[in-house]
Amino acid sequence: MARARRRTDDELTKGEALRLWRQARPVALERRNAGGSVLGARLPAPVLEELVAEAQRQGKGPAALARELVEEAVARKRHGSR
Repeated sequence: MARARRRTDDELTKGEALRLWRQARPVALERRNAGGSVLGARLPAPVLEELVAEAQRQGKGPAALARELVEEAVARKRHGSR
């Protein structure tokens, strides 16, 4: 039989949590558009693995690196160089 875990001083009881939940009121959040749109892309596993590895080497997230690479490719195409 599983033993009941002891509650620490900073944890709420179920009753306390329910009471606080009932007292809660919705708040209005300000939403900001970052000026861009979201684009999902399916990548072959080896490409994604390489993207993730390179992003880690550069100390950034894979989405940030992917965005930079796409922006660079579009800029090169726009200026006529490939």
